[in-house]
Amino acid sequence: MSPSIDYILQYLSIALLYFVGFLGGTHVLGILTLYQIFFYTPLWPVVLLYLSWTYLVEWKTPERGGRDLLINFVRRLSVFKYMRDYYPITLVKTCDLDPQKNYIFGYHPHGAFTEGASIGLNTEACGFSDKFPGIIPHLSVTSAILKALLYRDILMALGVIDVSRHSLEYNLTQKGAGHSVVIVVGGAAEIREMGFDSYALIIKRRKGFMKLALQTGCAPSGLVFLVVTVQFSITQSFEMNRNQMEMIIIFRSDLVPVFGFGQNNIYQVIGGSRSCQFSRFQRWFRSFTSCLGTCFLPKRSPINVVVGSPVPVTKIANPTQEEIDQLHAQYLEALTDLYEKNKDKIGCAGRLRAWRAGKNESETGAESKSRSHSYVFKLETKMASGNPLITLERMLNGRTTLKTQKVTHTNIVCIGTELLNEIQQVMREDKGKAVREAVAAAEAKAHAELKKALQEQKEQMEGERDRALEEARLQAEEQMAEIRYRCEVAEKKRARSALERFQKEKSDALQKAAEEAEKNKQEALKNLTETLARKLRNEAALQRELAVGEALAVARKNAERRRQESIEETKLECERKSAAEASRVARVHQNKVNELNQRIDQLERNLEAENDAKLKVENLFQEMKEDYKRFQNYTRGFHSDFLMK
Repeated sequence: MSPSIDYILQYLSIALLYFVGFLGGTHVLGILTLYQIFFYTPLWPVVLLYLSWTYLVEWKTPERGGRDLLINFVRRLSVFKYMRDYYPITLVKTCDLDPQKNYIFGYHPHGAFTEGASIGLNTEACGFSDKFPGIIPHLSVTSAILKALLYRDILMALGVIDVSRHSLEYNLTQKGAGHSVVIVVGGAAEIREMGFDSYALIIKRRKGFMKLALQTGCAPSGLVFLVVTVQFSITQSFEMNRNQMEMIIIFRSDLVPVFGFGQNNIYQVIGGSRSCQFSRFQRWFRSFTSCLGTCFLPKRSPINVVVGSPVPVTKIANPTQEEIDQLHAQYLEALTDLYEKNKDKIGCAGRLRAWRAGKNESETGAESKSRSHSYVFKLETKMASGNPLITLERMLNGRTTLKTQKVTHTNIVCIGTELLNEIQQVMREDKGKAVREAVAAAEAKAHAELKKALQEQKEQMEGERDRALEEARLQAEEQMAEIRYRCEVAEKKRARSALERFQKEKSDALQKAAEEAEKNKQEALKNLTETLARKLRNEAALQRELAVGEALAVARKNAERRRQESIEETKLECERKSAAEASRVARVHQNKVNELNQRIDQLERNLEAENDAKLKVENLFQEMKEDYKRFQNYTRGFHSDFLMK
């Protein structure tokens, strides 16, 4: 792909970023898109379904860790690489991060749209997962942006969550190790402090994420979780002091300072002085500060996102203000050290110093009075020119001014106003210093008296603690004895019920076995009876057929033989005797024939007698069958009674 096409794609991707970001964040994109679809397309049921799903199901999703579905796929889209190459944005790693811990990344400064945090940390355009494997960052934004329809879905697809305390705590404690949050500490208030090569960090009073870091951390698992739970229960039962609780709970969410060198250089802010009318308008308009770039796009200025070393945090359930302030001081020291170590490598001159801030644009008059001792960190740029007006303007305006720039009358008035404010501030500081010394002496005396009273109270509380521990021990022994007695009773009940269940199962099994044996016996007797009857019937039929066949064959053979003999004898007689004797011979022959017919009749009667004999045999077999049934009825239940015994 040619460089010209890459150049065009970079411009288009960054224009898409600011177009969607501005219109989506101001609710214009979602309202207009849904309005057009609902009233001018046949897809209005989709709009109703989307609204129902958003307001009834997913409205609280940003406060419960956001979405994890397709987050890796969306973060690796090529459009973010073109956005990265537009500036370009570079991610610098200074040390390794343990993937078994949670981290709170504090990003500085805010800039116009936090491009360094959005593209460098919350996407894979700069290779975050390759440099910090196992760490899953979630950028946190204000809840007002996550209420914009359609735009909120784009942000949640990138893993963006709500910046509320509940959301951050859920992400750090409920989603497991490695899930970290990215907080732009200065917020929208830092936008009016923007300046070229100038970094005003509003952080002195931002201590909420310090308390969050002290109270959250990776949840323990396995045997360690069991030990910690038992120890924590003992701690709660015997009311151990804070130090003992801190020794038990050792899991933490470390703080990681992140500095975006060049974040403020991509826009030129109009209205540099804080006292100008346009600056007052900016403070009223808050995050919609007027910025001018190239055709309303940011300048192509490098942004180097440097991830520092983590600040170790000991987890404390209820941290005191002193512990929060101590951790805050350590974080500021780590942030300053991160800047000082990397400014020469990046090519940024200057140093971080404490700078007293005026009235915050987000505060009322009463809140501004309570901020009389609030500070921000500001980068004081080293001056290369000896022009006092340029030097003074750089110090007050917080951005580099060209040597050829003309200082207008309005700028001179603004500079004079700033000088007057600073002189008055120094006078108030001197007055306050004397007051603080007197207060310090009084506080020292009060501290000594308080220490003595605390020592007495400590001795009294130790005695009460020992008595409470003894009472708790005795109560625990009584409870253990009662628990043992209840366990023995429960064990006896379980044994008795088990024995009854075993006896019932035994009787059921014996009864079932007896029924199966009886059934098998009946089937065997039935099969035997049918086999014997079939065999007897077959044998009787065979014998009957054989007997009838033999008798008929013998009778036919004898009759035929005698008939032939008679015929021959008759012929002979007829030949020897005369015609007179023929009639007598015929009569004799007729007699013989009659005799033979009688014999045939006799044989037929014999055959009927054999049939009668067969019928008697069948009757006998029927009687035997009835006798067998009577025997079977008589012996029924003999085997089952034997099994039951």
